[in-house]
Amino acid sequence: MIISKSNFSLVMIFSFIVLSSFIFVGCTDGKKKNEVEQKPLKIAVVDVEKVIKKHSDWDKLDKIDKKLSDISDEMKKGSGESLNQLGAKQAKKMDEAQKKARAELEAELKAVQASLDAQKRKMEAQFESDLAAAKNAAKNMSRNAPTPSNTAVALTGDMLVLRDRQISAKRLALQKQAKENIDREKTRLDNELLAYEQQISKENQSQRLNIQLKLQLDVADEEKKALQDELMAINEEEFKLKEVKKNEIASQLEAISSREFKAVEDGVAAYKKQLDSDIRKQVGYGSPSKEEASQLQAKANEIQRNLAQKQKDMEAKMASAGAEANRRLNEKKAQIEKRLENLGASLNKEMKESRDALIKSDMEKIERLRADYTSLISEKNNLRDVMLEDIKVAVKKVLEEEKIDVVFLSYIANISAEDITDKTISELKKE
Repeated sequence: MIISKSNFSLVMIFSFIVLSSFIFVGCTDGKKKNEVEQKPLKIAVVDVEKVIKKHSDWDKLDKIDKKLSDISDEMKKGSGESLNQLGAKQAKKMDEAQKKARAELEAELKAVQASLDAQKRKMEAQFESDLAAAKNAAKNMSRNAPTPSNTAVALTGDMLVLRDRQISAKRLALQKQAKENIDREKTRLDNELLAYEQQISKENQSQRLNIQLKLQLDVADEEKKALQDELMAINEEEFKLKEVKKNEIASQLEAISSREFKAVEDGVAAYKKQLDSDIRKQVGYGSPSKEEASQLQAKANEIQRNLAQKQKDMEAKMASAGAEANRRLNEKKAQIEKRLENLGASLNKEMKESRDALIKSDMEKIERLRADYTSLISEKNNLRDVMLEDIKVAVKKVLEEEKIDVVFLSYIANISAEDITDKTISELKKE
């Protein structure tokens, strides 16, 4: 017979019933004694756990168990919960600030690029106007010249217009490719950063949980303070590692952007050089007189020099505008980095200042939960004792009605017994 602690008093009553039968038998004469001893005992079994679930107070007991489970779950979260929540909240603030910073930097980059494009279009329009003027000057010059086959008109005419348009198209194509390359690398680096942050959090999770479990135990104040400091150190180290990785990723993206922009300018310069070479190969001169050819060549050279100078001036202005754009971007980047640095310092300071108060709050919460848990355990035991007492009364009535000699509280192998569980439940409901 398996007997739980809570059922001990009930079992004692049943044992008393059995012993009483034998006492009664011992008081008869010899013949009566033999007849009684030969009469088999009537044995029954009761599933107490099944019966108790039919008690009118079972819902109360079940609610207490659920409350105990909820409190147990809260206690498992352990000390340091508020500190972890603050750390997560601060990490979220920093992440949002970094996203905002990236958006600002991208907006600034777009604004700078738009400004450069506007300047470029303006300069190209002016250059085309100068080119048209040079072409007209060359045509006027050619009216008095002896039918040259290829003169300055050809040199300063459609070939140069076509060249500059081809250069513009080439620049746009290279810029588009550069942007695609930068976007692809940015996606890759963002994924790398996310994977790293998840890895760091996972690596520290088991150690953090172990410390929190230790803090739930009754430990000395010095050991508790050491565990709290260790938990704080883990959070701070995780935050620093993530910050280092974020700065590393940002530097890599900046290097990639610089490399791609330089590749654009190098590609445009090489393309322009090739086009100029092709134009020079295609340009030739007719067969005027030596003096006329010399004059014509001088004027053509002058037109070419003027155009070349204007082209050089335009490129210098574009270079200056590019330098100013880089300066503007670097200044914006420095402002954002300083802002993020100040935010990081502020969050670290807040973490340190709030640490002791948060840990104290968590420990007070744990103590309150323990007190509630102990109170509920006592309430549960008292209620269960009352319920078992009611069941004992019901079982006793069934024993009397059914003339049962022995009752077991659980099933026993190789013993034939009547199951009076349902009868006990019916009797219990009458009360």
